[in-house]
Amino acid sequence: MKMKAAAKSHNQFRGLKTEEVQRQTSMAIQNMTIEELYSEVLYEVIHTVGCMAEAEEHDVLFHYLQKAFRLDPEKHEQLLQQAKGKEPPNILLNVQIVEAKELRPKDANGLSDP
Repeated sequence: MKMKAAAKSHNQFRGLKTEEVQRQTSMAIQNMTIEELYSEVLYEVIHTVGCMAEAEEHDVLFHYLQKAFRLDPEKHEQLLQQAKGKEPPNILLNVQIVEAKELRPKDANGLSDP
């Protein structure tokens, strides 16, 4: 039970509780048009984080999305170009040290000088 409670307290995104993030996401999606949603999905495929996909893999995903959203090729190409024209995301990584044991104090340069 302690583990579950500890995991729950860390289940936040930038200070927001999971439920609040889900509520805000749900509201944003409900207010989107199909084209806006499609454009956002294309943007996410183009700027996938943590995966180096080949152009062929992107093409397969784009074709699948086009079929799933039932968009004609002209509209797909227009929205794809818009998604490609958007500024790439600024990716930041926040790391929080929960616990560390038996570490010697060191600077970024590897020395432990004062």
